[in-house]
Amino acid sequence: MRQSKRITILALFMTVSLSATGDKKTESEADLKAKIATDCAGLTDYVEVVQCRIDVQTSLKLPSEFRVVGSWVEYTQVDPITDQPVVLTKLLSSNGGEGELFVRCMREKTDLMLKWPFEEELPPREEPVEVRARIDKKEPVVLTWQMANQTWNTAFYRTNTVKFIKELLDSEKFAIEAMPDDGLGIMVFDTVGANDAMSGIRKACKW
Repeated sequence: MRQSKRITILALFMTVSLSATGDKKTESEADLKAKIATDCAGLTDYVEVVQCRIDVQTSLKLPSEFRVVGSWVEYTQVDPITDQPVVLTKLLSSNGGEGELFVRCMREKTDLMLKWPFEEELPPREEPVEVRARIDKKEPVVLTWQMANQTWNTAFYRTNTVKFIKELLDSEKFAIEAMPDDGLGIMVFDTVGANDAMSGIRKACKW
């Protein structure tokens, strides 16, 4: 059920991105949507769905705003206010559940965000939250993050430190735990390929 919801959201996101350049549908856009509906039908894995879209765009000789690097997915668009690139990379947790890791460059600012799935809505938290994080076999470190957003079954935490993100570039595994008293548990991410996956972010944010 949750997987199909994710694919539905992705499909809606793809439709929005297709129409973002104008209200008038071009023939190539109609061909793209029709071929995606045919070629990608039945796929449920997030990365496979994105890769299928890329393959369809390539077959139609259309540029793609997506890029797949291992388990990472990169999405690039243009900020309509500044004309600067906005680059987002996404990685799903590898230990089950629907945890997600996002790294974003927007207006030359880099953010690391995490989506924590949970069963019940958390109460509002204005104070910072301490998380325990570990990269590969290094000693765990305690970091202070802010709650960036809150919706049902979703919690985001964010840090804007580039130094910590750089440590992920050549890593293989990233584990993180926050608020154990609330039962959020530990999320684990297979980060192989992060260096390549974040090349667009590094270029856009100039670090």
